[in-house]
Amino acid sequence: MFMIQDTINNVKQYLLMIISEINLINMVNYTLKQLYSFEAVIRLSSFTKASKELNITQPAVCV
Repeated sequence: MFMIQDTINNVKQYLLMIISEINLINMVNYTLKQLYSFEAVIRLSSFTKASKELNITQPAVCV
């Protein structure tokens, strides 16, 4: 179980690093809400589960 959690944390850190690099390259400003949504979708592997966890509608997660 710990190995899976470590892997998930490593993937999250890597994805956030990529987002940061893309943000710097393209000068795109992501909101904190968008980053939380993205992280939840990756972690839960589901837009529906992420929307329920974040207490927002599914279309808001997909944006």
